[in-house]
Amino acid sequence: MRLPTILLAAAGMLTVSVHAHDPDPLLSPFSAHAPVIDGNLSEWEDDDFIEVTPANGVFDHESGVTDDPDDFRFAFAVRNDATYLYVAVRIVDDVIVVDSNPDHEDLHARAWMDDAIEIFRHAKKYKTPIFSCSQHRFVPGFIGMRNHPQVGKVLGCSVYGGLTTEPHHGEFFWHGVHSAETLFTIMGTGCVSVTRTSTPDFELVVGVWRDGRIGTYRAMKKGAIKYSGIVFGDKGILRTGNYGYGVPMLWTPAKGEKSSAPKGEHWIAPKGEYMGYKGVAIEIAKFFRTGTPPVTAAETIEIFAFLEAAHESKRQGGTPVKLQAVIDRAAGKK
Repeated sequence: MRLPTILLAAAGMLTVSVHAHDPDPLLSPFSAHAPVIDGNLSEWEDDDFIEVTPANGVFDHESGVTDDPDDFRFAFAVRNDATYLYVAVRIVDDVIVVDSNPDHEDLHARAWMDDAIEIFRHAKKYKTPIFSCSQHRFVPGFIGMRNHPQVGKVLGCSVYGGLTTEPHHGEFFWHGVHSAETLFTIMGTGCVSVTRTSTPDFELVVGVWRDGRIGTYRAMKKGAIKYSGIVFGDKGILRTGNYGYGVPMLWTPAKGEKSSAPKGEHWIAPKGEYMGYKGVAIEIAKFFRTGTPPVTAAETIEIFAFLEAAHESKRQGGTPVKLQAVIDRAAGKK
Protein backbone atom coordinates (compact mmCIF):
# COMPACT_ATOMS: atom_id res chain seq x y z
CA MET A 1 0.00 0.00 0.00
CA ARG A 2 1.18 3.56 -0.72
CA LEU A 3 -0.33 6.90 0.17
CA PRO A 4 -1.38 9.68 -2.23
CA THR A 5 -1.08 13.36 -1.55
CA ILE A 6 -4.62 14.62 -2.19
CA LEU A 7 -6.22 18.03 -1.63
CA LEU A 8 -9.81 17.88 -0.42
CA ALA A 9 -12.03 20.83 0.49
CA ALA A 10 -15.51 20.50 1.92
CA ALA A 11 -18.10 22.65 3.60
CA GLY A 12 -17.07 22.65 7.25
CA MET A 13 -13.52 21.61 8.07
CA LEU A 14 -11.20 23.00 5.40
CA THR A 15 -7.82 21.57 4.47
CA VAL A 16 -5.90 23.73 2.02
CA SER A 17 -2.52 23.17 0.39
CA VAL A 18 -0.57 25.12 -2.17
CA HIS A 19 2.56 24.40 -4.15
CA ALA A 20 4.50 27.09 -5.96
CA HIS A 21 5.47 24.83 -8.86
CA ASP A 22 2.10 23.52 -10.04
CA PRO A 23 2.46 23.87 -13.85
CA ASP A 24 -1.13 23.33 -14.98
CA PRO A 25 -3.97 24.31 -12.64
CA LEU A 26 -7.07 22.13 -12.86
CA LEU A 27 -10.22 24.09 -13.68
CA SER A 28 -13.40 22.83 -12.06
CA PRO A 29 -16.43 22.57 -14.38
CA PHE A 30 -19.62 24.27 -13.19
CA SER A 31 -22.69 22.16 -12.46
CA ALA A 32 -26.17 23.54 -11.79
CA HIS A 33 -27.01 20.47 -9.68
CA ALA A 34 -25.13 19.42 -6.56
CA PRO A 35 -24.08 15.74 -6.44
CA VAL A 36 -25.55 13.56 -3.72
CA ILE A 37 -22.96 13.01 -0.96
CA ASP A 38 -23.58 9.31 -0.35
CA GLY A 39 -20.42 7.53 -1.49
CA ASN A 40 -22.10 6.42 -4.73
CA LEU A 41 -20.26 7.92 -7.71
CA SER A 42 -22.62 6.65 -10.42
CA GLU A 43 -23.78 10.19 -11.24
CA TRP A 44 -20.19 11.18 -12.10
CA GLU A 45 -19.21 10.46 -15.70
CA ASP A 46 -16.14 8.27 -16.30
CA ASP A 47 -14.71 10.95 -18.58
CA ASP A 48 -14.68 13.38 -15.63
CA PHE A 49 -12.05 11.37 -13.76
CA ILE A 50 -8.29 11.87 -13.96
CA GLU A 51 -6.30 8.69 -13.33
CA VAL A 52 -3.28 9.00 -11.04
CA THR A 53 -0.57 6.35 -10.93
CA PRO A 54 2.97 6.24 -9.53
CA ALA A 55 4.13 7.30 -13.02
CA ASN A 56 2.23 10.60 -13.09
CA GLY A 57 1.36 11.43 -9.47
CA VAL A 58 2.91 11.99 -6.07
CA PHE A 59 3.04 8.89 -3.90
CA ASP A 60 4.73 7.75 -0.74
CA HIS A 61 7.34 5.28 -2.08
CA GLU A 62 8.53 4.11 1.35
CA SER A 63 6.70 0.83 0.79
CA GLY A 64 8.55 0.15 -2.45
CA VAL A 65 7.65 0.18 -6.13
CA THR A 66 5.13 -2.12 -7.77
CA ASP A 67 3.64 -2.56 -11.23
CA ASP A 68 0.55 -4.32 -9.87
CA PRO A 69 -2.50 -2.14 -10.72
CA ASP A 70 -4.34 -3.61 -7.74
CA ASP A 71 -1.63 -2.49 -5.32
CA PHE A 72 -2.52 1.15 -5.58
CA ARG A 73 -4.11 3.58 -8.00
CA PHE A 74 -6.70 6.30 -7.76
CA ALA A 75 -8.71 8.68 -9.91
CA PHE A 76 -10.39 11.94 -9.00
CA ALA A 77 -12.90 14.38 -10.45
CA VAL A 78 -14.03 17.84 -9.42
CA ARG A 79 -17.02 20.04 -10.08
CA ASN A 80 -18.60 23.06 -8.43
CA ASP A 81 -21.96 24.75 -8.11
CA ALA A 82 -22.60 28.33 -7.01
CA THR A 83 -21.71 27.49 -3.40
CA TYR A 84 -19.39 24.50 -3.03
CA LEU A 85 -16.50 22.63 -4.63
CA TYR A 86 -17.07 18.87 -4.86
CA VAL A 87 -14.32 16.25 -5.10
CA ALA A 88 -14.91 12.58 -5.97
CA VAL A 89 -12.13 10.02 -5.50
CA ARG A 90 -11.96 6.35 -6.56
CA ILE A 91 -9.23 4.33 -4.85
CA VAL A 92 -8.03 0.78 -5.53
CA ASP A 93 -5.62 -0.90 -3.13
CA ASP A 94 -4.82 -4.44 -2.03
CA VAL A 95 -4.36 -3.44 1.63
CA ILE A 96 -6.64 -1.22 3.70
CA VAL A 97 -5.12 0.22 6.86
CA VAL A 98 -8.03 1.41 8.97
CA ASP A 99 -6.06 2.51 11.97
CA SER A 100 -2.95 2.13 14.08
CA ASN A 101 -5.06 0.03 16.44
CA PRO A 102 -7.49 -1.87 14.16
CA ASP A 103 -8.71 -4.11 16.97
CA HIS A 104 -10.41 -1.20 18.71
CA GLU A 105 -14.18 -0.86 18.38
CA ASP A 106 -14.16 2.86 17.45
CA LEU A 107 -12.29 2.59 14.15
CA HIS A 108 -13.66 5.80 12.64
CA ALA A 109 -12.40 8.06 15.41
CA ARG A 110 -8.92 6.53 15.46
CA ALA A 111 -8.63 6.63 11.66
CA TRP A 112 -9.27 10.38 11.56
CA MET A 113 -6.65 11.05 14.23
CA ASP A 114 -4.13 9.03 12.23
CA ASP A 115 -5.02 10.97 9.08
CA ALA A 116 -4.25 14.28 10.78
CA ILE A 117 -0.72 13.06 11.55
CA GLU A 118 -0.18 11.57 8.08
CA ILE A 119 -1.39 14.61 6.14
CA PHE A 120 1.01 16.96 7.90
CA ARG A 121 3.86 14.45 7.80
CA HIS A 122 3.56 14.15 4.03
CA ALA A 123 3.19 17.92 3.60
CA LYS A 124 6.47 18.39 5.46
CA LYS A 125 8.19 15.63 3.51
CA TYR A 126 7.19 17.06 0.12
CA LYS A 127 7.70 20.68 1.24
CA THR A 128 4.07 21.55 0.53
CA PRO A 129 2.58 24.39 2.63
CA ILE A 130 -0.75 23.36 4.14
CA PHE A 131 -3.22 24.38 6.81
CA SER A 132 -6.50 23.02 8.11
CA CYS A 133 -9.21 24.70 10.17
CA SER A 134 -12.92 25.22 10.70
CA GLN A 135 -14.39 28.45 9.40
CA HIS A 136 -15.20 29.27 13.05
CA ARG A 137 -11.55 30.20 13.63
CA PHE A 138 -11.78 33.41 11.64
CA VAL A 139 -15.23 34.57 12.76
CA PRO A 140 -14.56 38.06 14.20
CA GLY A 141 -16.71 37.41 17.27
CA PHE A 142 -14.50 34.44 18.22
CA ILE A 143 -10.95 35.36 17.20
CA GLY A 144 -11.52 38.90 18.51
CA MET A 145 -11.92 37.58 22.06
CA ARG A 146 -8.19 36.84 22.34
CA ASN A 147 -7.46 40.47 23.18
CA HIS A 148 -10.84 41.99 23.98
CA PRO A 149 -10.32 45.07 26.21
CA GLN A 150 -13.10 44.02 28.56
CA VAL A 151 -11.59 40.55 29.05
CA GLY A 152 -7.83 41.17 29.02
CA LYS A 153 -5.60 38.13 29.30
CA VAL A 154 -7.62 34.96 28.68
CA LEU A 155 -7.66 32.79 31.80
CA GLY A 156 -10.31 30.32 30.68
CA CYS A 157 -13.10 29.72 28.19
CA SER A 158 -16.30 27.70 27.93
CA VAL A 159 -17.67 27.16 24.43
CA TYR A 160 -20.90 25.50 23.40
CA GLY A 161 -22.47 24.25 20.18
CA GLY A 162 -24.53 21.58 18.50
CA LEU A 163 -23.44 17.98 18.06
CA THR A 164 -24.88 16.16 15.09
CA THR A 165 -23.05 12.98 14.10
CA GLU A 166 -22.51 10.75 11.08
CA PRO A 167 -21.82 6.99 11.20
CA HIS A 168 -18.71 7.34 9.02
CA HIS A 169 -17.06 9.90 11.37
CA GLY A 170 -15.85 9.76 14.94
CA GLU A 171 -18.47 11.38 17.17
CA PHE A 172 -16.72 14.75 17.59
CA PHE A 173 -15.12 14.84 14.12
CA TRP A 174 -18.29 16.06 12.39
CA HIS A 175 -19.86 19.19 13.94
CA GLY A 176 -17.88 18.96 17.17
CA VAL A 177 -14.72 20.16 15.43
CA HIS A 178 -16.22 23.64 15.02
CA SER A 179 -16.60 24.30 18.75
CA ALA A 180 -13.18 22.76 19.47
CA GLU A 181 -11.67 25.14 16.91
CA THR A 182 -13.38 28.07 18.66
CA LEU A 183 -11.99 26.95 22.03
CA PHE A 184 -8.41 26.76 20.75
CA THR A 185 -8.78 30.01 18.80
CA ILE A 186 -9.50 31.80 22.08
CA MET A 187 -7.36 29.75 24.49
CA GLY A 188 -4.38 28.99 22.26
CA THR A 189 -2.37 25.75 22.43
CA GLY A 190 -1.07 23.98 25.51
CA CYS A 191 -3.87 21.56 26.45
CA VAL A 192 -2.36 18.52 28.19
CA SER A 193 -5.31 16.39 29.32
CA VAL A 194 -9.03 15.89 28.66
CA THR A 195 -11.91 14.48 30.69
CA ARG A 196 -15.37 13.81 29.25
CA THR A 197 -18.78 13.47 30.88
CA SER A 198 -21.45 11.98 28.62
CA THR A 199 -25.25 11.63 28.72
CA PRO A 200 -27.63 10.71 25.87
CA ASP A 201 -28.35 14.37 25.08
CA PHE A 202 -25.30 16.31 26.25
CA GLU A 203 -21.51 16.07 26.39
CA LEU A 204 -19.07 18.06 28.53
CA VAL A 205 -15.39 17.98 27.59
CA VAL A 206 -12.97 19.58 30.07
CA GLY A 207 -9.42 20.39 28.98
CA VAL A 208 -6.60 21.31 31.35
CA TRP A 209 -3.88 23.54 29.91
CA ARG A 210 -0.20 23.34 30.82
CA ASP A 211 -0.33 26.69 32.64
CA GLY A 212 -3.29 25.62 34.80
CA ARG A 213 -6.06 27.21 32.75
CA ILE A 214 -9.24 25.26 32.04
CA GLY A 215 -11.24 25.25 28.81
CA THR A 216 -14.53 23.42 28.32
CA TYR A 217 -16.73 22.37 25.43
CA ARG A 218 -20.44 21.72 26.03
CA ALA A 219 -21.97 19.74 23.14
CA MET A 220 -25.76 19.79 22.79
CA LYS A 221 -27.89 17.23 20.98
CA LYS A 222 -31.26 18.70 21.96
CA GLY A 223 -32.77 22.02 22.94
CA ALA A 224 -31.79 25.45 21.61
CA ILE A 225 -28.57 25.25 19.58
CA LYS A 226 -26.18 28.17 19.25
CA TYR A 227 -22.43 28.39 18.67
CA SER A 228 -20.84 30.77 21.15
CA GLY A 229 -18.98 30.83 24.46
CA ILE A 230 -17.97 32.68 27.62
CA VAL A 231 -14.45 34.01 28.11
CA PHE A 232 -12.86 34.51 31.53
CA GLY A 233 -10.06 37.06 31.77
CA ASP A 234 -7.95 39.00 34.23
CA LYS A 235 -10.05 42.14 33.55
CA GLY A 236 -13.54 40.74 33.09
CA ILE A 237 -15.90 37.99 31.94
CA LEU A 238 -17.75 38.33 28.65
CA ARG A 239 -19.75 36.22 26.22
CA THR A 240 -18.24 35.89 22.77
CA GLY A 241 -19.94 37.32 19.72
CA ASN A 242 -22.44 35.22 17.80
CA TYR A 243 -21.27 32.94 15.03
CA GLY A 244 -20.74 34.95 11.85
CA TYR A 245 -20.62 38.37 13.49
CA GLY A 246 -18.32 40.68 15.47
CA VAL A 247 -17.17 40.89 19.08
CA PRO A 248 -19.55 42.24 21.74
CA MET A 249 -19.77 46.02 21.89
CA LEU A 250 -20.53 48.33 24.81
CA TRP A 251 -24.02 49.77 24.34
CA THR A 252 -25.02 53.18 25.62
CA PRO A 253 -28.24 55.04 24.74
CA ALA A 254 -27.89 57.85 22.26
CA LYS A 255 -27.68 61.35 23.66
CA GLY A 256 -31.14 62.44 24.71
CA GLU A 257 -32.58 58.94 24.28
CA LYS A 258 -34.59 57.55 27.17
CA SER A 259 -33.87 53.96 28.13
CA SER A 260 -35.53 51.51 30.48
CA ALA A 261 -32.35 49.44 30.77
CA PRO A 262 -31.03 49.05 34.33
CA LYS A 263 -27.93 50.96 35.38
CA GLY A 264 -24.54 49.48 34.56
CA GLU A 265 -22.68 48.35 31.47
CA HIS A 266 -24.56 46.62 28.69
CA TRP A 267 -22.62 44.60 26.12
CA ILE A 268 -24.44 43.60 22.96
CA ALA A 269 -23.58 41.22 20.12
CA PRO A 270 -23.62 43.35 16.96
CA LYS A 271 -25.09 42.26 13.65
CA GLY A 272 -23.36 44.11 10.84
CA GLU A 273 -21.82 42.15 7.97
CA TYR A 274 -22.20 38.38 8.12
CA MET A 275 -18.73 36.79 8.15
CA GLY A 276 -19.53 33.08 8.46
CA TYR A 277 -17.18 31.92 5.68
CA LYS A 278 -15.74 35.25 4.59
CA GLY A 279 -13.03 35.29 7.25
CA VAL A 280 -11.57 31.93 6.29
CA ALA A 281 -11.95 32.74 2.56
CA ILE A 282 -9.78 35.85 3.09
CA GLU A 283 -7.15 33.77 4.89
CA ILE A 284 -7.16 31.16 2.10
CA ALA A 285 -6.59 33.89 -0.48
CA LYS A 286 -3.66 35.27 1.56
CA PHE A 287 -2.27 31.76 1.89
CA PHE A 288 -2.32 31.16 -1.87
CA ARG A 289 -0.37 34.38 -2.33
CA THR A 290 2.20 33.92 0.43
CA GLY A 291 2.36 30.18 1.07
CA THR A 292 2.42 30.97 4.82
CA PRO A 293 -0.14 28.93 6.81
CA PRO A 294 -2.30 31.04 9.16
CA VAL A 295 -2.68 28.03 11.48
CA THR A 296 0.26 25.84 12.47
CA ALA A 297 0.32 22.08 11.99
CA ALA A 298 1.04 21.69 15.71
CA GLU A 299 -2.15 23.52 16.69
CA THR A 300 -4.37 21.56 14.29
CA ILE A 301 -2.90 18.26 15.48
CA GLU A 302 -3.52 19.35 19.08
CA ILE A 303 -7.19 20.09 18.27
CA PHE A 304 -7.66 16.62 16.78
CA ALA A 305 -5.84 15.10 19.75
CA PHE A 306 -8.19 17.02 22.08
CA LEU A 307 -11.21 15.50 20.33
CA GLU A 308 -9.75 12.00 20.17
CA ALA A 309 -8.79 12.24 23.86
CA ALA A 310 -12.45 13.04 24.53
CA HIS A 311 -13.43 9.86 22.64
CA GLU A 312 -10.89 7.87 24.65
CA SER A 313 -12.05 9.37 27.96
CA LYS A 314 -15.57 8.13 27.27
CA ARG A 315 -14.24 4.66 26.39
CA GLN A 316 -12.44 4.63 29.76
CA GLY A 317 -15.50 5.71 31.73
CA GLY A 318 -14.66 9.40 32.03
CA THR A 319 -11.05 9.21 33.21
CA PRO A 320 -8.53 11.93 32.21
CA VAL A 321 -6.58 11.20 29.02
CA LYS A 322 -3.23 12.79 28.11
CA LEU A 323 -3.09 14.42 24.68
CA GLN A 324 0.54 13.43 24.15
CA ALA A 325 -0.39 9.76 24.59
CA VAL A 326 -3.04 10.15 21.87
CA ILE A 327 -0.57 11.84 19.50
CA ASP A 328 2.13 9.23 20.14
CA ARG A 329 -0.27 6.38 19.46
CA ALA A 330 -1.51 7.95 16.23
CA ALA A 331 2.08 8.52 15.11
CA GLY A 332 2.87 4.86 15.72
CA LYS A 333 4.97 5.40 18.84
CA LYS A 334 4.79 3.04 21.78
